[in-house]
Amino acid sequence: MLLYSYVVDPISYGAGKILPEGCRWVSVHSNGNFRRILFDDLTHSKTRSLHFSANDLWQDSLLSLNHFKLLRVLDLEAVEFSYFPSEILHLVGLRYLALAIYKIPEDVPISNLWNLQTLVVSQSELDGRISLPIGIWGLSQLRHLHCTSMYVHSPRKVSVNEVNHPILEKLLSVSGLSLSCCTKEMFEGIKKVKKLGIFGTGNEFIDVPECLDNLIHLHELETLKIAGFNMDLLDFDFRLPRLVSFPPNLKKLTLSKTYLPWEDMTIISKLPKLEVLQLKNSAFVEAWSAERWEVTEMGFPELKFVLLEKLDLKYWRAADIDDNFPCLERVVIRNCSYLKQIPKVFADSGTLQRIELWGCSPSLVTFAKKIQENHEDLGNNMLKVYAFDTIGEVNSDEVNEEAAEGDMEKTVKSLEQETGLDSDEDSEDLAMKAVLDMLQSELDSDEEAADIDAEKAGQSSRGRDRSKAYVYKNYFAPLLVEFFPNFHLEETEEESSK
Repeated sequence: MLLYSYVVDPISYGAGKILPEGCRWVSVHSNGNFRRILFDDLTHSKTRSLHFSANDLWQDSLLSLNHFKLLRVLDLEAVEFSYFPSEILHLVGLRYLALAIYKIPEDVPISNLWNLQTLVVSQSELDGRISLPIGIWGLSQLRHLHCTSMYVHSPRKVSVNEVNHPILEKLLSVSGLSLSCCTKEMFEGIKKVKKLGIFGTGNEFIDVPECLDNLIHLHELETLKIAGFNMDLLDFDFRLPRLVSFPPNLKKLTLSKTYLPWEDMTIISKLPKLEVLQLKNSAFVEAWSAERWEVTEMGFPELKFVLLEKLDLKYWRAADIDDNFPCLERVVIRNCSYLKQIPKVFADSGTLQRIELWGCSPSLVTFAKKIQENHEDLGNNMLKVYAFDTIGEVNSDEVNEEAAEGDMEKTVKSLEQETGLDSDEDSEDLAMKAVLDMLQSELDSDEEAADIDAEKAGQSSRGRDRSKAYVYKNYFAPLLVEFFPNFHLEETEEESSK
């Protein structure tokens, strides 16, 4: 008897396809066109694991899954369903279930799968969100729950007169949980979880800004990821939870598209057990000034690994304090094209072993190499610097907006022709004023409509001000510097503190 069968385009017999007999693990791969698959009785009784990777297996294909009484693993993630296949509910022995589905009705009795340990749900729509049935709280053996983006109903009370809620005692990892689900009741119901991924839209970050304070109820949480979706410049009001609200045993933190102010990094630096920090895709931004990460106090007592990826960070500095990054071993920087230097204190680090630079500027590579040389001069050959796909030097004031540049050039030339000024300086001053008026007019023309939309969305004036400043700093001001060398973007202390 075959233990494993890897089947590509099964042989056709009449109306269906027949697979080899009596295999314990069956994996079906096809590029053909078949809609009905026939399994022999021996396969029904022996198969424990069934995997489909067939891009033509439609949702109404007849799989006769209810005949696999002893099936433990069912992977249908490559097959898109518009509804939950009812025949799966008969597979009470399932330990692992993966499927792609458009919608699951709330009343689907998924708790019938009482042996289920891992549930993976992919969605047919990339920007969609799927609601899981309330019966999910009846899966007492569940250990892993993963989805791109999901809404989970809060657990209901055990009985009318009870105040307690059901608890998934064995659940260890959850990913794709909607930000709006981050309630006290939810986290108390999954209080044993060690890995958690939270996924939120811009509106959710505004509507439930303090929901992450409920993380305090996850005492055993070690890995946390927070990712934003459909975020824009108007969603700048989101802030990290208070330090006392962070899980006490958190070791790994990943932030992506959260648009946090860099001042919130102070909170992260004080997490006592944090070992891994990953900042990706505009996790932090600064609206009022050049983006900088300033480490002015001792912090990151246990941090060993740092990843910076696709950030507009221009300055990363750390005070010369012995207790800054005392355990850091590895730094990875990817596609941070504006960054020119890393903290000089790394030159005196006794723990740093590896610096990786991917798609970074030559200035940053040179600076990191000097740190390595400093280590070697001190007799420490442990630190290694690796650079991959180094890019050309990038001016932090450059803006790749050809259309905007073209419009500005036309404006300047037109003004020169109309005024007939011969003095370059006088001409530049007048042109600068005209362009500033033009840009201000553009801002003002949209401000009233933006205020109305923001008020409807419940956004504060602080968020709107930060958004406006960000647009000015990152788009308008660099254009002015490009065309008018005498123009300088002044940053006052008052602006910096906003």
